[in-house]
Amino acid sequence: MISLGVYGQWQMVVLLLLGFSSGLPLVMLGQPLQALLTESGVGIITIGLFALSGLPYSLKFLWSPLLDRFIPPLPGRLRQSRRRGWLAILQILLVIALITLGRQDPHQTEVLFALVLGVAFLSASQDIVVDAYRTDILAEEDMGAGVAAYVLGYRIAVLVGGSTALWLATFLPWVMVYQLLAALLLPLLVITYFAPEPPDQGSPKSLIEAVVKPFQAFWQRYPVQGSLPWLNRPTALLTLLFIVLYQLADRLASPVTSAFLLKIGFSKTDLSLRIWLIFAATIAGVGFGGWVVKKLGIPKALLIFGILMGASNLSYMVVALLGVHYPAMFSATVIDNFCAGAATAAFLGFLMSLCDKQFSATQYALLSSLFPLGGTLLGSLSGFLATLGWPLFYALTALATLPGVGLLLVILAAKQPTQKTPDMPH
Repeated sequence: MISLGVYGQWQMVVLLLLGFSSGLPLVMLGQPLQALLTESGVGIITIGLFALSGLPYSLKFLWSPLLDRFIPPLPGRLRQSRRRGWLAILQILLVIALITLGRQDPHQTEVLFALVLGVAFLSASQDIVVDAYRTDILAEEDMGAGVAAYVLGYRIAVLVGGSTALWLATFLPWVMVYQLLAALLLPLLVITYFAPEPPDQGSPKSLIEAVVKPFQAFWQRYPVQGSLPWLNRPTALLTLLFIVLYQLADRLASPVTSAFLLKIGFSKTDLSLRIWLIFAATIAGVGFGGWVVKKLGIPKALLIFGILMGASNLSYMVVALLGVHYPAMFSATVIDNFCAGAATAAFLGFLMSLCDKQFSATQYALLSSLFPLGGTLLGSLSGFLATLGWPLFYALTALATLPGVGLLLVILAAKQPTQKTPDMPH
């Protein structure tokens, strides 16, 4: 019988709410901002350029050493708190920035873009600290469950910041919409204040150490000598390549799946209903994945869900063969997103397990920046592959899981069980 007791821990409640805090600012820079600009008559080319505001999320590793190195001088329970102190400061600044953004004249696009970039910078910085806090506070066996709680909070923020904001904007001015949603972050300051403090791992003694030591600490996990000497230090590079390739099957298929369903005859209403199925299936998958990580460990969970994630793409091949078949389409949506959610729980737990807690902000920022690289570069080929025909396309995306699974098997074979710090924990 599946035990859900791990999700009742106070730290899981904290991670749920911090997931909401991470998701809300990013969502407010998406559909609500696009709707605001469109209603204000801003040109489509200018609206497209606002996508550049996502750059701080790709470059956040550049300033993450600062958040590892310095401890903000705050009073009370936040005194000498490297993670919670930064979180409190960033949450206050985000409330101010979002309210200011909502009050800005959208026709002054240069000023508006600067404000959007500022919100994105603060939000990316908050992500750095939340990821580091999650890594520091969780025991290895609870990492999957911690990811599940965080992702649930993040997905709730996507719904609230997306659909709720657009609904409110039908009868309220945008300035009030942004003020109301920014106000949702204020109660989270209380959670940050009373959240459990991670064990003190010590901060880097200098900024140089904060920049250099994270790389050294990661590299030193892989010894020079061992039963497979030709793989030892190269295993570090294989691990980085594994991070790029693990979710390739999902990232090849996702960019064109909505277009695929529309092209074979499903309606936009069908796709809107599908969004709720995606939400429910992803949350269920992440929760199940967190439980499996706790029961079987990260390596086995990665292997099982890596295979299932690729195989789930075959469900869309069935849809391509059947055409407009609602049971097949909705079943494929549930299967695909459940498997992707479970794989996400195992994979993010794996990323956290690689981090030295003294440098978790910097190391996690670096590793999580690598994560979308494979999807961004190879996912851009999805349209070309789709010209081969939809059934063959989804069969090929299913096979795209093999490089990641193969690398995982090689890394597991090369790990040194006698080392004090293993490559991949159980």
